Amino acid sequence: APTPLNDRDAWYRLTMISDVRERATLRFDGLSTIAEIFFNGELIAASQSMFERLEVPVELTGADELAICIRALAPRLEKTGPRARWRPQMMNTQGLRLIRTTALGYMPGWCPEIHAAGPWRPISLIRQNGILCTLQSSLDGAGTGRVSIALQGN
Repeated sequence: APTPLNDRDAWYRLTMISDVRERATLRFDGLSTIAEIFFNGELIAASQSMFERLEVPVELTGADELAICIRALAPRLEKTGPRARWRPQMMNTQGLRLIRTTALGYMPGWCPEIHAAGPWRPISLIRQNGILCTLQSSLDGAGTGRVSIALQGN
């Protein structure tokens, strides 16, 4: 079994090299679970839910470092919230109901105790000075389809 990451922080790092300096947007479609995002050493965003998308504007310098810190979930699972009206019997920790994350890894008998920690959906770099593509489709009464694509460089 892999080393559990539930009780320690996990770091993901990427160095991006480019000969173009430009504005861009970093899109994070899913980070599990408590995440802090650093760009060139500066905290630029944080996430408390693995189900929310984040979009963060950045300025690319040509040599940039993206770092994502997934914080340990175990200390947060120990916190108590308001009294629960119902208690899920299949989970091995009741603190999970206070956190927006998957139950996988916390249900003995259903799946192994492997906890999600890190990007689980795509991370995209959307360049502002790229090519703009417009796609339009139409269908006439005879059932003939037409697709028009317009490309425009910025």
